[in-house]
Amino acid sequence: MKNPLKINFFTIYPRYINMAWAKFFCLVLLFSFSCGEKEEEQTYTEVTSTLVKEEQVRFSRTYPAAVVALEEVDLRADVVGYVTRIHIEEGQQVKKGTLMYTIDQTRYLARKQQAESAVAIAEANYDRVSMDVNRYQKLKEEDAIATQILDNALVDLRNAQETLNSAKSDLENARIDLDYASIRAPFDGTVGFSQVRIGTLVSPGETLLNTISKDDPIGVDFFPEEQHLWTFQELFRNENVEVDSIFQLLLPGNRAYPFTGKIETLDRAVDRNTGTFQVRLRFPNPDNMLRPGLSSTLKVLDEKSETVLLVPQAAVQEQMGEFYVYVVEGEEAKEVKIKPGKSKGGYLVVLEGLKEGQEIVVKGIQKVGSGDKIKVLNQEVSP
Repeated sequence: MKNPLKINFFTIYPRYINMAWAKFFCLVLLFSFSCGEKEEEQTYTEVTSTLVKEEQVRFSRTYPAAVVALEEVDLRADVVGYVTRIHIEEGQQVKKGTLMYTIDQTRYLARKQQAESAVAIAEANYDRVSMDVNRYQKLKEEDAIATQILDNALVDLRNAQETLNSAKSDLENARIDLDYASIRAPFDGTVGFSQVRIGTLVSPGETLLNTISKDDPIGVDFFPEEQHLWTFQELFRNENVEVDSIFQLLLPGNRAYPFTGKIETLDRAVDRNTGTFQVRLRFPNPDNMLRPGLSSTLKVLDEKSETVLLVPQAAVQEQMGEFYVYVVEGEEAKEVKIKPGKSKGGYLVVLEGLKEGQEIVVKGIQKVGSGDKIKVLNQEVSP
């Protein structure tokens, strides 16, 4: 027997139940639609783009370089003695012929005087023998003396001449030694630190007194690779090439040197160990900004400009040796492989894969994949 007190809610209120279910399903559909819209909005990645443009570019290569003196001499004495005077200050700029050091001249003055006396004696002896010969020759013409006497006088005259020549040579050597006791500047330049002091005993050809180098012009050495040998040979030989603007120097601190250089000389051979060859440039140095031994960076510009396609290096991605960029096509990013060339100032030359005027992604590229929806916020201007 059924219990009359049990009430079936679904039987009594079927209309209300159906309405509740209908409202529930509407809410679910509305929520799903709202979420779908949010998901669709989140698929657009915000990026910044730029246009690929053709530019006239003059490329360059850089090399480590060292400043060297085109003329530099180690000053050494050619006589023995003690240093008696130092006439220059360390680091002083001197003119050719400036007296720099004096070595004790006492012995050399004595030798000079001794040689002068020997010359005077030899000259007197030569004059005497010469007069004898003249007298004997007149007597011989009168057949008043024997031939042997005249022959002996002629031999004595030749001996007297040789003695005189030897005495004059000794005098010249004495004068040279005396002159070498005074050390003078061989050319205009700057002297370094003195290696001797007053009272120092110097030996011929051994004791270093000082070093002098020419300041202006001055040299710069660098070592390019052997594949560039013919380029530098052409620059060296061709007088019509505007080499003045090709060689630019950067000093420590990335400071640009205000003067440009020219090729002074090329080395005779390529170093087989390094595959490089030495090039020496000549730079004006009127303000003495360059000193021998200074390290610098040499910038070698190409002779002519090239018309190339440039893109920012930040726009280029590399994976397993392949390079690519993302091209903007409507609202999508398309991956395009490229063949890169040289780089210049934060930009990369594109040899293949792009055309002038194409729009590429330059910022936000890390969040983009090929075929992704993108939203370009702004467009950067190419250089």
